[in-house]
Formats: sequence, structure tokens, C-alpha cells
Amino acid sequence: MKKYICMALCAVMLLSVITGCTRQNSFGGGQQGQVAVTEQISRSEKDLNGKRAGLILPSLSSDFWTYIADTVTVGLESFGMEVDVVSSDESPAKQLELMENFETMQYDTLVMMPLGMNAGEIGNTLQRLSDGGMYIVTFANRVDTGCVDAQILVDQAALGDGVAKAAAAWIDKTFPDSDPGSVDVAIIVTPSSEESLALSNALYNVVEYTSKANIAVVYERDFTDPVSKVQEYMDMMLVTNPDVKAVLTYSADMALVADEIIMNANQVDKATFGIFTSSLDNETASRIASSKENLSVIRYTNTYGGSDGQFLTPVIEAVRGKLEVDSNGIYYYNIFDVTSDIATNYIF
Repeated sequence: MKKYICMALCAVMLLSVITGCTRQNSFGGGQQGQVAVTEQISRSEKDLNGKRAGLILPSLSSDFWTYIADTVTVGLESFGMEVDVVSSDESPAKQLELMENFETMQYDTLVMMPLGMNAGEIGNTLQRLSDGGMYIVTFANRVDTGCVDAQILVDQAALGDGVAKAAAAWIDKTFPDSDPGSVDVAIIVTPSSEESLALSNALYNVVEYTSKANIAVVYERDFTDPVSKVQEYMDMMLVTNPDVKAVLTYSADMALVADEIIMNANQVDKATFGIFTSSLDNETASRIASSKENLSVIRYTNTYGGSDGQFLTPVIEAVRGKLEVDSNGIYYYNIFDVTSDIATNYIF
């Protein structure tokens, strides 16, 4: 069966806006989430033969991260480049140290998925590396700077809007005869950063896509809150808002917890309850597939990138200097819907 590789765990990782750099093509000024391009920049292909690249990832402790490391390494080595892969172990201090190590060893290229908790220091270091001639490519997390040659991002607002559209379509199909405003909806948002706020705000669009929806309650879970916070919210919702029929969540880890609570709630009709979310991992894909038989109530998520590792192709193309970016040096991933009909294709 054709397998689709998704950016598993990236909703958790997408929490940063790193600042502190300046360059002639300085970033910013565009509306968050826009993919319209006013100017496309096609760069000449770089000769990578004999060049060295440092790849910094948040972790190498799972098959997902080693898959990323192996795929990028093989891709760049095929063009004659030497690649060294290191892990920051999700430590901002270690990430900064690794960046400085590659600077000291005079590597030609830095490729990284940034952490953002020490944003100022990272921005200053990126500026220094750029000024020293290092070619810099970042992916997944936004770097609100002008010292990165290419950054590869997902439109967070579009992810949230996709969740809202899917929930609205399900409401219209499941409750065709319901009156306007009669189907209660709960939303769990994460307003911790510019990126997470863009996705969270788009969840409210569910009422724009169906007149039947009524946002009955909104809960907030920050990145620093344990996922058990969602369990508290769901237990509370079943008491204070028992008529809720759909829950929209910022990320799949929230949806998984909500699903457990709802599936164990005897008073809930599983056939007329739906959870809709963004981001993807194996367990989420499995539960979405099970929702066809109402063995789970997670009906939808979305992800980005492409099939068979294509979400890493832009990273390799960016290092080669061949990626077409917008005038701010940004390339946006395509977004893919994951429903019960195709969810098993997204298990890897």
C-alpha cells in the first residue's frame, strides 16, 4: 500500500517565531497564512560537490526523526555533499551550541528545524553565520528574519481553516434538518505563539461554513500545559455543555485525549459526535480510519508535505539553490486532508 509520510509531531514543534536578523530581503510585512506570491525567485543551482552541510534536528530518538535525517542526507549526498546530522535534544541551549560548532568548523550550509525558546540568541547567531557566508535553510518553524536564504513553512491559518471546513461539512451531513445555531460546538485553542494563534483563530470559521453551528464553549491549552488539561475540559464539557456534538482542537494530541473521554462516555451517541483536528501521527490516522465504524470519533485531520517523503524534497532543493521561493524567501507546503477513507495510507 502506498505510504504517505506526514509531519508527525510538528504541531507541537510549530511554536516559534525567531527574531533578530536583518538582511536586504528582510522578512515580514505579509499577512499570516497568505500563500499568494508577488514575486517568485528562481535561483541558480549551486555546486554542492565537496561542500559540507550541518543538519540540526530537534531529536533523533524515533523512527520519524531518523527518517528525516536519512532522507535529507541521502538526497544531499547524491549531489556530492558531505552531511553531518546532530540532535539538539529539544534543548535551545544545545541548539545554539551546535550552530556555533558548525560555524567554528566553517561548514558551507546549515539546515535546521529551529526551536524558538531562546529566539533572540538564535537570531543573533543566524545573522553572524549569514554574514560569514554560510547558506542557511530552515523548515517547519517560522524564522521571522532576513538572514535565512530559504525557509519552508506551512500556512497555519490554512490548516485551521481546513479543520473548520471539515467540521462544518460533517455537521451539515450529520444534522441535515437542524435549525441555524442548533448544533453546539466546542473549540480547544492554543494561543501561545503567532503561529499557533493563526491556526487557533481559523477554527472559529466553522460558523462561517455552516449556519447550523453554534460555538458553545472555548477552552485554552498553552504549550506549557499538560495534555491532561484536555481531559479536564472534556469532563467539564460533558457536564456543563452536554449538547456539544463537535469538538475542534488545535492539535492531534488534544484530539486523542478528547476521543478517549468521549468514547468512554455512555451518554454520548458516537454516531453523531465528531472531533476535528490538525497534525498527524500513526495513532491519529488509525483512529480516523476507525471512525468509519464509529469506533473512534476523530473524523478528520490534515497534514502537509506530500507522499513518499516528498515533504523533504523542498529542503533538498533549497540547499541546491533550486527551490522557487516568494519575495520573502519562503516556500509554503501543500496541505492534505486526512479522512476515514484514506487514513490508513498515512500510517508509516
